[in-house]
Amino acid sequence: MLGDVKFIQGQYKEAISFYNSACEISQLNLSKDHSTLAEIYNNIGLSYEAEGDVLKALQYLEQAHTIREKVLPEDHPDLAESYHNIGATQVDIGAYSKAREFFEKTCKIQAKALPSNHPSVASTYNTI
Repeated sequence: MLGDVKFIQGQYKEAISFYNSACEISQLNLSKDHSTLAEIYNNIGLSYEAEGDVLKALQYLEQAHTIREKVLPEDHPDLAESYHNIGATQVDIGAYSKAREFFEKTCKIQAKALPSNHPSVASTYNTI
């Protein structure tokens, strides 16, 4: 996971390059709705968001979310992550009511999937 290392180091362009390489290889070997591709799209989206390219980030985050909606149960934590990440990009572009909708969906999943005192639950409530 060289992309993850570059992301942690704040080297987002390099992270995107590694994630894109992983994406190309995965697309050759996996179905188009494989959860691994969703994870890669999510990581690319987060990298673009960190770079400040929110619209491109949103594009990738929505791709990840579409796959996750197809392959995961409706209360899966990765789906909550997708809602949260899209909500954060909505905040970045000033679409606050849309962001709130995504954060509320995040909360619903977290309420089912996580203990009520989990730090992620507190973080989402704080964000709303």
